[in-house]
Amino acid sequence: MAQRQPARYKRFLIDMPWLRNGLAVFTPPSQAYERIAEHLQSCGFRIMIRDDRLMRLCANREPDRGECSCLHVIWVQRSGYCTYIRYGIEPKHALFWFCGSGDHLAKLKICKGLIQGALELQ
Repeated sequence: MAQRQPARYKRFLIDMPWLRNGLAVFTPPSQAYERIAEHLQSCGFRIMIRDDRLMRLCANREPDRGECSCLHVIWVQRSGYCTYIRYGIEPKHALFWFCGSGDHLAKLKICKGLIQGALELQ
């Protein structure tokens, strides 16, 4: 069930950001979703909005950490015999350039690394 969160994040439960990628794994979808949510929180991310029924969430780091403040959008979907995890990055500010942690493609790699770390695929 969706939690009551700021309306500005609700659109990412319906539509992914334009900058996105995907990853197929053989972990059951609900288990993958829970592992990812727990791992993000243990890595210092704050879950901004979460829909457990659709297995979609948005998270970002606390702004005082000096790291990337962009929003990480993650959808977990069942796809045949495997689980497909779609992930994307949305800048917190108008453009990625205003985030202090550099290249936007590197942000996608970081997001993929977080998902792999949660599912112990590294």
